[in-house]
Order: sequence, then structure tokens, then C-alpha cells
Amino acid sequence: MSKYLIKFTKCSIIRYISHLDLMRLFHRAFKRSRISLTYSQGFNPHPKMSFAQPLSLGYTSVGEYLEFETLKEYSNNEVMERLNLVMPAGIKVTDCWKLKNNNKTAAALVCWGSYEITCQGDFDQPPGQAVQSFLQQNQILIQKPQKKRKEMTEIDIKPLISQFKIIEEKQGQVKFLVVLRAGSQANLNPELLMAAFYAYMQKIYVKEDVSIKRLELFDQTQKALYEIHER
Repeated sequence: MSKYLIKFTKCSIIRYISHLDLMRLFHRAFKRSRISLTYSQGFNPHPKMSFAQPLSLGYTSVGEYLEFETLKEYSNNEVMERLNLVMPAGIKVTDCWKLKNNNKTAAALVCWGSYEITCQGDFDQPPGQAVQSFLQQNQILIQKPQKKRKEMTEIDIKPLISQFKIIEEKQGQVKFLVVLRAGSQANLNPELLMAAFYAYMQKIYVKEDVSIKRLELFDQTQKALYEIHER
């Protein structure tokens, strides 16, 4: 048995398929490409594959990761070529690594994620100054829904923000680069950050005016996942 990690993009119209549908898509792609996955034991066996970090519906990405286990060994290039031959438009495998048995799972490594956020519309004040004063607050409090209870809880998201800056500004559009906590230990959805920023500027946040693209996933030291694994 061999373990692999692939990096892939999720762009165009395919961004509107759910995490569960994406899992089914890859399962079918492995079958069509004749890459033999290993399966779990028990009454309802399932293929041994998992994503490093689920991507929210409607987001695009150039930095998604999938880990999986195969019955036989393949070369990294063979995995990429076979999968790309059967992938729909919008999904492209851009790299592949064969993992050692003692490697931590990609999901366990993820602690941060970087995003490019494009906002349409004009701002009432210079957005660069607004970002600076927004980050200078002692706390950035938001109301966040709890998963298991129909209640809202107040949390301080400032410790969950590593970077928040403008990378492009023109008439009617501002593009931000943000690095936020991600993973099982702590996670900040980029939309919660932008909603808090818009509220700080006393501006209404309109989801349809904002597009979000994930760029990369990082470990605790903010080292990209692709830098961690040796070929």
C-alpha cells in the first residue's frame, strides 16, 4: 500500500458543488483513472481518502489538498496524468507527493489558510486606513453561531488573523490578502472577517459583491503544505 497527497485547483462553475459532492467526484475519478484505492474494513467500507481542509461552497481555490491510500504504487506523475485525464473543467491536479508512513495527515497539519478576497463597490473611506484602524482594536468581537445549539456566541477573532492587507485597489473594486486560522483546532471563515470589517466601516456586507479564493494551506509555523513533503 502507498500513500499520496495531491494538490489541486477548484475554479469556475465547479466551485458550486458541495464538499460531499467533491468527495464523490474524486471517488469516481479514481475509478475511471484505474487508480486502485484501499478501503476501510467493516459493514460499510469507504475509500481511504480525505481532504486537508473543506472549502466553503462558492469559493474558488488554487491550493486544495487530498490525501489517499492505494493498493499499488504509482509514480507521482502517473497519478497526476491519470486523474487530469478524467477530471471535469475547473478541477486540475497540479502536484503530487508520495508520503512516508510516519507523515502526519494533511488535516492534522493545517493551522492557517490564505485567501484572496475581491470586493466590488466603492468604500466611503480609504480602505487602507480602515484596515489599519480595524486591526488596531484591542478586540474584534463577532457573533458566531454554535454548531450544536441554536445560539449565538461572542468571540474575539483578532487572534485568528495573521494577515489582512490590501493588494490591489481601483475604482469600484478592492482586493485583499488575508491569512486566517484554519483546521480542527481553530477556524475563521473569511466571510465572518469581511462582515466584521464592513460593520466596522458602517457599511452593509453584501455576499454577492464578494468573491473568495483560497490560495494555500499552512502548518502551525505558516509553512505551506507543499513545502513540508519531500519528493
